[in-house]
Amino acid sequence: MHGLLGSADDFVVAGVESGLAYQLSRGGYDVWLGNARGNKHSRRHTHLRPLDSKFWDFTWHEIGVYDLPAMIDYAFEKSGSTTLKYIGHSQGTTSFFVMASERPEYNAKISLMVALSPVAFMSHVRSPIIRLLASEGPLLYTISNGIGINEFLPDNKLVKTLKSLLCSVGVMSEILCNNLLFLIVGFDLEQLNVTNLPVLFGHVPSGSSAKQLAHYGQLIISDEFRKYDYGTHGNLRRYGKTFPPRYNLRRISAPVSLFYSDADWLAHPADVRRLLHELGNVVDVYKIPYKYFNHLDFLFSKDCKILIYERLRKVLQSF
Repeated sequence: MHGLLGSADDFVVAGVESGLAYQLSRGGYDVWLGNARGNKHSRRHTHLRPLDSKFWDFTWHEIGVYDLPAMIDYAFEKSGSTTLKYIGHSQGTTSFFVMASERPEYNAKISLMVALSPVAFMSHVRSPIIRLLASEGPLLYTISNGIGINEFLPDNKLVKTLKSLLCSVGVMSEILCNNLLFLIVGFDLEQLNVTNLPVLFGHVPSGSSAKQLAHYGQLIISDEFRKYDYGTHGNLRRYGKTFPPRYNLRRISAPVSLFYSDADWLAHPADVRRLLHELGNVVDVYKIPYKYFNHLDFLFSKDCKILIYERLRKVLQSF
C-alpha cells in the first residue's frame, strides 16, 4: 500500500529489476497493489463525483477503517487465502495502524506487517516545507475547502503540463523538481536514478484529498497519533470529548517489522522509536545501512535490491 500522493504505480515504476512488486512476484508471491481512495486510479463512487466536495471528505482514517479491510477481504475472496503479508510505505503504514487499532479483528488476518518508513508520530519531521504547511494547515484547509478546492496535486491536465515543462531531464529538472522533492523527503542525490525521472514524474503525484494532508499536519502540531481534530464543538459532536481520541496502538497484535533510515525527513528515527515502544508486537527493526537514505528511496533508490529487498525477503520468509 502506497504513501500520500502515490498510487499502486509506485511499486513498479522503478522497473522490472528494482520495482518491489516485480521482486516479490519473482520470489513467488501473489502480489496485490492497493490504491487509496481519491488517487488517479480510485475516483469512482456509487453516487458522488470528484466535483462534489463531499467526495473528498475523508482522510487516511477512512482509508484504514473502511478501504483496507475491503481490499483485504477482496484479496481473500479471489485467492482463497485466509491470511496475508502486508507491506506499506508511509501513508500505507499510517492507514494500517488505523485499521489494526480500530478494526482489531483484522490483526488475525495479517501474518506479518512490514512498515517501510512508518508514519504515526510526526513531532520530529525535518522537512521545512511540511512544517510550514503544518503550521498554516488549519487556515489553508479552511480557505481551500471554502473555495471548493478539495483535492491536492491531482493527476489532471494542468499538473501533467507543468510536470512535462519543468520536470523533464535537464538543468531545470534538477533546480526545480529534484530540489523541491529533496526539501520534502530528504537529500540523497547518490541513490537518485536520474534517467528514470521522466518515468517517475509521469506517475507522481497521483492526487489525494486536502483533508489527508491537513490530518498529517495535525499530528505534527499535536505530537500525538490521533483522529481528525474538528475543533471543540465538532469533536464533542463526533467523539463526545473536546479533543480527538488517540489511536490505541496496543490493540495491534499482528507482527510488525519496522524499516527506517536516519536521513528520512518525514519518518524521523525518534518518532519511529516512539512508535516501536507503543506498538504491541514488533518482531523486527531494521535501520537502512546507508546514512543518506531518504523517504522515497524505500521505493525508488538505485540500490533498493541490496538495501531493502535482501532484508525484506528474509523477514517475509520468517512468517
